[in-house]
Amino acid sequence: MMAGLSCATAVMAQKDACLRRVIAASVVGTHGAIFSDLTAANFGASIQHKPVRIVSVTRDESPRRVIVALDASGSMHDNWKGNIALARGLLESLRLDDEMGLVTFSDHIQDTVVLTRERGPLSVEFAKLSESPQASPKGLTALWDSLAAISEQFGAPQFGDSIFMLSDGQDNRSHLAESKVESMMIDKGIRVFGLALPPDNWGHEIREPRPEGQPGAPEINTGGFGVFFSSPPRVDASLPLAADASGRQTVVATARFQLHMIQTVERVEIQLPEKIEKPEQWALSVHGVSDPRLRVVYPHTLGVCNAL
Repeated sequence: MMAGLSCATAVMAQKDACLRRVIAASVVGTHGAIFSDLTAANFGASIQHKPVRIVSVTRDESPRRVIVALDASGSMHDNWKGNIALARGLLESLRLDDEMGLVTFSDHIQDTVVLTRERGPLSVEFAKLSESPQASPKGLTALWDSLAAISEQFGAPQFGDSIFMLSDGQDNRSHLAESKVESMMIDKGIRVFGLALPPDNWGHEIREPRPEGQPGAPEINTGGFGVFFSSPPRVDASLPLAADASGRQTVVATARFQLHMIQTVERVEIQLPEKIEKPEQWALSVHGVSDPRLRVVYPHTLGVCNAL
């Protein structure tokens, strides 16, 4: 009798663990504003046309682990020094308790600085990349294979783990498919952020960020935020703009906006109506907020439960 009760209790606990999920989400609007003071009442969700209960919403600003993935393939030659400066700027913008790692890649992983709170090893690596001729970009690009390898460096998942990728978003060498890497990131709770520039455009004021999913955007649907700057400049009103103090939308302002999204995120706890047997698309929305350019950034796919 007792054995039967214990077994039933374990099954119920497993079922509850599979129905309850914690999702990282950001609610952004005009000029890169990230909305605060949101509650569960502001959110609505559904999956397979069935309502998903929003259990709680809390702001999470706990220390983050961020790995910067720096594309060192041949196509990055014209933007190389600018991307190094941008990555260094991200380091300088981190909080004291945040950890940062750095990985350079082309058709394979090249150099790695493991996640650390110490700024010294990262500064040394940036100096080497800037000054050493051997560090100059060359070779093909295994973008998806490299992202998969970089994800292993996090070890046990922590809420808010993120990869910040500086790349042109192209891949001509990977064995892994984009969809496979997306599933890996979702299962591990890793959000992928990215900035991409066409050659010879680093440092210019550029006004057309493309949303994720369009050609050239180095972002998969993980709840991150990828931006592809193109030229000639046009304004895409579908995305929030990240502007500097003068009101110009720049690469640096956009990178800082993305880092802010990494550091400040809504921890959304949901309860599914039933266990899902395969990865499923779901919808998360916000109401009660007045902004014509409001956007909810979250992983649009829920993975299969891994509870034992």
